[in-house]
Amino acid sequence: MTITEPTVVYRGLDFATVEHLTDYLRENGVHARVSVPDPQCAQVIPMFETHHEILATNFDAENVRELIEKWKAGARGGSLPQSRETDLYCYHCGESLASDLPICPACKATLD
Repeated sequence: MTITEPTVVYRGLDFATVEHLTDYLRENGVHARVSVPDPQCAQVIPMFETHHEILATNFDAENVRELIEKWKAGARGGSLPQSRETDLYCYHCGESLASDLPICPACKATLD
């Protein structure tokens, strides 16, 4: 059954991850968009407990569910594109990070 109305198919706390999944869904033929394409505050101020949503139209729910599960499995396996891996930053001081570190080299704060 094709769902024609804009429907939330995914919610995530990390804006870059939500963008990446949106790109993946679009590459696989799903009409998907981030509900708020570029929230300025999400890039400047760390937004804890804010869910960014992906809206889709004209899609098969089962197909999208399978694509999201496939994407999640790939993301856990380290298959995120290099451009997304370099978007890491310290959410305490804003320092760019070359890799996923447990402690920020600039401000020495613990990172999740």
